[in-house]
Amino acid sequence: MTVLNRSFPAYLGRINTRLIRWQMAAIRRFRDTLSGKTTCTLVYPPSLYLSQAMPLLDSDIVVADLVDDVLARVENPRLASMYRAVYRGVLDRTDHAFATSEAVQKRFASSNCQIDVLPNGVVMPDASAAAPAAAVTQNDAPVVAYAGQLNQALDPGLVKPVIRACDDLTFRFYGPVTDSKGRRLATWLGERSNVELVGPVPHADLQDALCRADILVNFKVPNHTTAGNDLLKIYEYLATGHPVVSPRVSPVDRFEDVIYIAETSDQFADQLRKALREEPGEKAQKRVAYAHSNSWKSRVDEILDTLLALSPTVPPDTSTRSRSSVDDSKSEKQSQTE
Repeated sequence: MTVLNRSFPAYLGRINTRLIRWQMAAIRRFRDTLSGKTTCTLVYPPSLYLSQAMPLLDSDIVVADLVDDVLARVENPRLASMYRAVYRGVLDRTDHAFATSEAVQKRFASSNCQIDVLPNGVVMPDASAAAPAAAVTQNDAPVVAYAGQLNQALDPGLVKPVIRACDDLTFRFYGPVTDSKGRRLATWLGERSNVELVGPVPHADLQDALCRADILVNFKVPNHTTAGNDLLKIYEYLATGHPVVSPRVSPVDRFEDVIYIAETSDQFADQLRKALREEPGEKAQKRVAYAHSNSWKSRVDEILDTLLALSPTVPPDTSTRSRSSVDDSKSEKQSQTE
């Protein structure tokens, strides 16, 4: 907890330093009661006070979760420089790091810390539950759905011409408006007769909502602001089996045999038409298979195996994968948590 996530003006830096020292001392006092336990700290740059907090915690294992959204999008040069310094300081004290994309791994390749690429994943829907039928709008138009925030990462130069060119399709947007650029785009979308702005939906209900569409789309702009992302929505789209149309952003390249990729707005509109003509069958099954192979359970297992390998108190042959099949009720509880 800090007053503000920056160290200037100077008095804020002094207040935050005292807060960090007090909090770390309290955590250490509690940890001293956990006799015989290996302590692991998960750090999430670019929090500016990690460099102060980490030495005070003195953990047995430190693992970093790396993203570069802030570094890619921050406009204040002074703050950007401070963030970069935090990353360098954190990685110098980290035993292992995970990044969701190769772009992030390459950005910090000069560090001495091993950085593994661990992409995003998906919670697979219950196989016994039938996918809901596509919703029928008033004009019976096919439904094209987008899930995610309306913000600066969306490309108005893609969204607007595609919606104009495909006025016989209904475009349905699920998600909140989170910044000024998103508000401007939402205003434009709200004036279109073939657009439905649903707003935020509970994540637990999102998969059913996506299944009620005919095509799923991604409108993220493929530039430096999204280069280090690994879009969660792509995995959730694949889990439906429905056709997906997207610009070439991560992780689309890994699934380009089942995703319709467009470089321009004209190509995007053409790919939408092509996706509408897709026959049910092999491609849909392959999308679901890709989602199965990128489940959150496999991601969790990989993280736990890494932690066990780093732990000084765990035998080296211990495996989370071998343990996961021992207790069915434990596995069920784990999958619900994921």
